[in-house]
Amino acid sequence: FCKEFKKKDITITYVYSTEKAFYNKQQAFLLKSHFNVLNKNNQITNQYSFNSLGELENKKTFTYNKAGKLQETNEYDFADALIKKERLSYNDATKTQTQTISDEHGRVVKKIITDFRDNNTLRKKEEIIYDDVESIQSKVETYYDKNGNKNSQLFYASQSLEPIYEYHYQTKIDKKANWIYERRIKMINFYGKNIRDKNESPQFTTRKISYTPNKKTGSVKNEAGL
Repeated sequence: FCKEFKKKDITITYVYSTEKAFYNKQQAFLLKSHFNVLNKNNQITNQYSFNSLGELENKKTFTYNKAGKLQETNEYDFADALIKKERLSYNDATKTQTQTISDEHGRVVKKIITDFRDNNTLRKKEEIIYDDVESIQSKVETYYDKNGNKNSQLFYASQSLEPIYEYHYQTKIDKKANWIYERRIKMINFYGKNIRDKNESPQFTTRKISYTPNKKTGSVKNEAGL
């Protein structure tokens, strides 16, 4: 591919493990490398992913609409066989984004519909999983507060009209409206009433965020517990 894209801008991303290599404790172990081909707008049009031995694992192609928004992603294996296709459509009037994911046979396996508020924060995300005949297998609806943090998640089975269970979230935010504490409680539908599931303890996640000058975030560290 180097000859094919020799006149294009290329960036390289290296992915390392968090553990040091056994033969060199001063150097992290290389897991993968991504070669990204850019267009004139510095958007990735082609990506080649290699394993730690330098062997091609897969490649992706990206296309964009006239507004510069991502429109389609195709993923191929090392032999150039299609693995997955993702299409994105946008409705500016309703501030909705729809992502449709198909398998190697062209069957729709997943659809993600995301609604945004006027200030572009998340309002709702709906994830639908389909079976082999493209019937709904399950659905998850996630609702967000005004800062874009999770409020609740509703889990549905197949064509059910009522959720089989829910997760309710309580969050604390910092001065930049980024969440630093999240508590999750499971609720179940018991004869038409929403009650707490006593078989699952509440779970919490704390997040430490360090900020650097002129940048929104420098680093994020998550810690989870019961």
